[in-house]
Amino acid sequence: MRLTVLLCLLCMGTIAFANNGEFSYDSEKVNSSLSALNDLEAMHHATPNATFDDLIQDARFEGISIDKATVYGHANSGDLPVLPAFWWGCILGAIGILIVYLITEDSNQTKAALWGCLVAGGVYVLFWLFWVVIFGCAFWFLGG
Repeated sequence: MRLTVLLCLLCMGTIAFANNGEFSYDSEKVNSSLSALNDLEAMHHATPNATFDDLIQDARFEGISIDKATVYGHANSGDLPVLPAFWWGCILGAIGILIVYLITEDSNQTKAALWGCLVAGGVYVLFWLFWVVIFGCAFWFLGG
């Protein structure tokens, strides 16, 4: 019951926050500022063999400054969502290694996931060894 009330209160707070006027925007202003990029995309689809330099040298895109590193650095990079490869392997183990391999197809990323899996396994073993050493012998006087 308490959990249900807590969740309802959290939802009400979220709804009240989302209706706040600070997060309103002018859709016409956004559409007008992105119209040049929409034209660039349409031009790219019309001439798929055009290079990046050909596209940005068009007179319609004189005011747009697009860096090649920005375009080529993020397109089809195969980046993992949310966490680096090490943490995928550390948290999800063998499944995390498989996810990293299937998404990135990069041996370095897969090795990082493998190291994460090995570190998590090592921490698990050390934790249980510590637990047995400390608490396994702590109650010897009880006859157990």
